[in-house]
Amino acid sequence: MFQLKNNQKGMTLIELMLAVALTVIIFAGIATLFTHTVQHGWKGNSDRLSHVQNQIDINTVEQVLEKYISVATALSFINEGQIDLTINDPDDSSTTAVPINYSLVVVNHPTNSSMKTINLIRNTAPVSSMQLSSAQFSQISFSLIDTKSVRLTIKKSITSQAQDIILTCGGYK
Repeated sequence: MFQLKNNQKGMTLIELMLAVALTVIIFAGIATLFTHTVQHGWKGNSDRLSHVQNQIDINTVEQVLEKYISVATALSFINEGQIDLTINDPDDSSTTAVPINYSLVVVNHPTNSSMKTINLIRNTAPVSSMQLSSAQFSQISFSLIDTKSVRLTIKKSITSQAQDIILTCGGYK
């Protein structure tokens, strides 16, 4: 009545299940590889953008500080959080230079107490204070190199590498 033929075409159920399982494993591997590559590519881009922003912030602070320190006639190291400068500013009423005392002081940032910024304080009347940059740093410190040079060490975040900036008083090198 029913006779089996030796040349039956098609696949058995086991062969079909095996083919589907292998296909699923291969596609799962490809999907994992793709998502891993995309995630690390985005992280790398954000790290590069963060590094560029850090460098812009540090360069801005360096330029502002250089503006004051390069024209200073005297430099006094108080501690790692403060240096004092004397700048000869011309008086409004005459052409003679009047020495004006300033302090560069490391303070806690007004909106984030774990971060720091630098304030410029005019100690000679009229006394005033000005935040030099809105950039926030996890570490800012001064150290004296010699009587005319100071090293500013800045670390943008806890995980970033500290950068040293050499500032020279009165244009001396």
